[in-house]
Amino acid sequence: ILVQSATNRIPIEHMAPSATSITHLPPGLAPALAKTLQDELPASYHLAKTEAGDFKTTNSAHGMHYAFGADGLQVTSTTGAWTWGLELTGWGYADAVQAVPVGQPVADKTRLAYQHGPALTEWYLNTTWGLEQGFTLHSPPVTDNPSHQIAVELALSGTLQPQLANETSLLLNDPVNGQTLARYTGLMAYDAEHKSLPAQMRLSGCEPEWVSKPCHLQLVVDAS
Repeated sequence: ILVQSATNRIPIEHMAPSATSITHLPPGLAPALAKTLQDELPASYHLAKTEAGDFKTTNSAHGMHYAFGADGLQVTSTTGAWTWGLELTGWGYADAVQAVPVGQPVADKTRLAYQHGPALTEWYLNTTWGLEQGFTLHSPPVTDNPSHQIAVELALSGTLQPQLANETSLLLNDPVNGQTLARYTGLMAYDAEHKSLPAQMRLSGCEPEWVSKPCHLQLVVDAS
């Protein structure tokens, strides 16, 4: 199963008409198209390795800097006005999520991946649509009580207030005036035969005072 979150973290002032077009593509086509186009993107979209062994890049079309380390993704607006973080913390069946092995980022041009053990790959593509994120599940979770709902759990951090817009889209708002400054959107899932599967986002612990508390987002896929 591949759980794909087509991530358009787009400040409103930088949004272009084509920015959300990736969310309207048929299941399975978005990552394939992004991979095909990655060789056509300018070098400014490529990931660069830092002295610390992490990776960073910029997406000028969306006004964002991206940094990838062992603790996941950190997004900063190019103006420095806000930050937002996303770290994979667990996966498994929705009622029995397990911690994931820490993965080190490996990059090639515009693509970056973390290998969290043999069963799970977390990957990113820096594209003109924004930063696309996906999860490839190579085998089912190991448990004595399997269910039909598989979940990927992420810890959120930063200065923006998360708010669910619907089951497949998360808004990231200014905590002072409520303005939407970025979006985490376009969740879709499909199996190895590219059959579309129902998927939804679940947010917990992200009340207005969430910065000082754990804040988690689950991406839940119905694989029945």
